[in-house]
Amino acid sequence: MTILEHSAYNMDSQALAIESPIPLEAFLSSNPDIKFIRIQWQDFSGILRTRICAAKHLLQITKSNKPLGIGSIALQFAADSSFAPGFNQKGLNWFHPCWSSLRRIAQPENQRLSYASVMCEISESFTPGDPESFNLCPRRALVNTIKRAKDVHGLDVLVGFELEFMIVKMTEENRFNLFGSSSGCYTVAGLRHPAYELVEECVAALIDHGVEVQAVHTEGREGQYEISLGPRSPVEAVEEVLFAQDTIKTIVSKHGYHATMAPKPFFDSQANGLHTHFSIQPTDKADTFLAGILKRLPMICAFTLPYARSYLRVKKFEAGETVSWGTEIRKCPIRKIEDGHWEARCVDATANMYLALSVLISSGIMGMEKRENLWWEDAALTGLELHPACKPLPKCLNEALNLVEEYREELETCMDSKVISHYVPLKKYEMGKLEAMEPNSLNRLFVEQF
Repeated sequence: MTILEHSAYNMDSQALAIESPIPLEAFLSSNPDIKFIRIQWQDFSGILRTRICAAKHLLQITKSNKPLGIGSIALQFAADSSFAPGFNQKGLNWFHPCWSSLRRIAQPENQRLSYASVMCEISESFTPGDPESFNLCPRRALVNTIKRAKDVHGLDVLVGFELEFMIVKMTEENRFNLFGSSSGCYTVAGLRHPAYELVEECVAALIDHGVEVQAVHTEGREGQYEISLGPRSPVEAVEEVLFAQDTIKTIVSKHGYHATMAPKPFFDSQANGLHTHFSIQPTDKADTFLAGILKRLPMICAFTLPYARSYLRVKKFEAGETVSWGTEIRKCPIRKIEDGHWEARCVDATANMYLALSVLISSGIMGMEKRENLWWEDAALTGLELHPACKPLPKCLNEALNLVEEYREELETCMDSKVISHYVPLKKYEMGKLEAMEPNSLNRLFVEQF
């Protein structure tokens, strides 16, 4: 369980586009062994992508105030790395490093070079001299959403993640089998399996690199583990969970295995979720905030459950089945912990979490601004199906995507962004591409990328 405690945090740490070379220069002075820096972003398919720059070269570019660019493709990829038809091939994308996210990458013993990484915001311009636009940047959308929550409503928001994963090995037939096939569900026996030695190595690396690990335990029926991360401001939380996911996958791969957070790597086994704790302060409008989320929850699933296989988790005690909430009720998609603190269970690690949190928090803001009523009663007291508002959650991604248009305009207004308009057609194109893939190849894509 992730424990959320509110504390003041500086909005400047979520800088819109920090161009000053001073943070990078100070970092390299303190870490002279760093030779390369990964310029990273998360695309609309939830995949972490990067360009690698020599550290000295990046410092020179930053000092000269020159932008780092790429063709206008950074946010146009589907999960199979194809491009959606009709995307604008003109112009450029520009990377804006956010130095608050700069950190060393966990380095396995046999890795020769030392790396650091920094997350970026992405702007675009189509004609030389045109002003740059951040309309398609998921990170900027989240920054804008949190700024609106604070400036308009005086809300502070914290987020913490529970990261579930399995360790698998590839067979000679290019299929995956569980390596950590030990007992789960908090058993001590599960800690004796050799797979847990890899988990310990991952946890030690995360702690050494400044990640707040609150708890570790075996999960599911067999071979599944969970690491709970501490509370952060939303942008910081996303970047910490991305760092944790990459660190876990990197360390495990050095031992010849794969760590996967994919929602359903084995159809006859348990699923992986990314349970998301979120809290607001003050809590006097918590009911209308929750009402806004519940009213839009079927639509929110298009962003938090963004692939066809994500919907294999739409069942009790996983993602939930109906639009409902309950105090300490884990069969609901929204579990209340205390006033103003909830856990969203209908989330998995294939989501672009900048975008998913933008939609989730914007929905809560819309509930506050429209003074929406909390028609849904606490399932801990009444059960799940006692009110007609308890609609079923979508059974497939296409169903969820078809619900987005109703709320698109209000969401994009809250985010001051056009990310929703770009996301939906890209995901619909991607669905067709993935449906056409051979099942084993598709599963390999999910295991390797997520």
